[in-house]
Amino acid sequence: MTGSTLRASSISGTMAARVAILAGGLVTGIISARALGPSGRGQYFAATTAAAILAQLTNLGLASSNVFLGARDPSKIRPLLLNSAVLSAAVALLCAAAIVLGGPQVSSLLGVPGVMLWATGLLGSATLLWNLAASLLVAMERFAALNVWQVVNALLACIAIVSCGLLRAPPGGFALASALSAAVTAAGLAFFIGTRAGGPVSPSVKLVRSGVGFSARAYVALLLAYLLQRSGASLLVGISTASELGQYSIASQVFDVLLIVPSSISLVLYPLLVRRTEDLWHDVRRTTLLTTVAMLVLCAVAAITAPFLLPLIFGARYAGSVRALWALLPTVIAYSIVSVLSQYLVARSFPRSVVLVWALGLAAALLTGFALTRSYGAFGAALSQSIGAGLVCCLILVLVWRRTELFREEIRQ
Repeated sequence: MTGSTLRASSISGTMAARVAILAGGLVTGIISARALGPSGRGQYFAATTAAAILAQLTNLGLASSNVFLGARDPSKIRPLLLNSAVLSAAVALLCAAAIVLGGPQVSSLLGVPGVMLWATGLLGSATLLWNLAASLLVAMERFAALNVWQVVNALLACIAIVSCGLLRAPPGGFALASALSAAVTAAGLAFFIGTRAGGPVSPSVKLVRSGVGFSARAYVALLLAYLLQRSGASLLVGISTASELGQYSIASQVFDVLLIVPSSISLVLYPLLVRRTEDLWHDVRRTTLLTTVAMLVLCAVAAITAPFLLPLIFGARYAGSVRALWALLPTVIAYSIVSVLSQYLVARSFPRSVVLVWALGLAAALLTGFALTRSYGAFGAALSQSIGAGLVCCLILVLVWRRTELFREEIRQ
């Protein structure tokens, strides 16, 4: 099998798995939306968003360095896995201590039950372990195994949410069920990798130092990128109501679905770019163009069908999510372009300019977001997110143009 055929097979397999995940997410989204209503759905979405941000904050960039170090030396996979498990356990303990010491005050301030705080801590640490372990499967280029585990993860989450719907659980029950299912699958994935990987069965402080050193810029850039991706939800939590957050959560779910295509492509592309020594700009350019065209078509379909499908699927109470989705669609296009081109920029090193780009994008989203969210709720929050993502896309295109100019100069010399 040729390299291009293998990449195409990996990408198609990854997208197929994510379509299955989409089906599970659609089921859980419908059940939670109809069972909890916009306000309860907003509380549940706030807990899961906070857990995802917690996982991103505490990964120290090791998700990126795990791929880089593991792809270059497979004997480091098991020590990298153990480092990941130790970090996840430490985050879980710190969350537990924080909740014990200040949980009642935080619960009262946010107006949510204490169980949601515990669910957020458990879900955050489980998501951290899952992300770090999954990055090692990417390093090993075991995409088929990764796809299977992603489907298993989605299936368990679906079972948990369906059970909560049948039992008429409150928002805290939904959050706790999601956390428990995530913890089970993360532990199972770690065990699966540990029994099949090479290397000593012990953590490695040296690899931690190497990983953090390599990924310091990557960590900051990915953290800024994730905060931009969740800036709309964060603004709504701080400024607007739980009901508006519930409307936004439906648009955000569709947003995540649309990003399946570009994220699958970038997932497979990065380890290839790390291993190859020659410049693959022509391949990257062609991939970017094809990805952008495909996403323009998908976004057009989503924009046209949203006014009919979203209220039909999630309930008439979520008609307000249509405008929020329309405002998020430019972000989808921007992220589709950036997700491919950024892999090209960071394959050999992580330039400071990429970090600066994401910082400027997040700043633009927040600066415009406060006024837009106060005035227009979920629509305004989504619009500010698109403003930030559009700025990032423009600046990444400038960086890529400058880099290809440098390559042309090197060739001429």
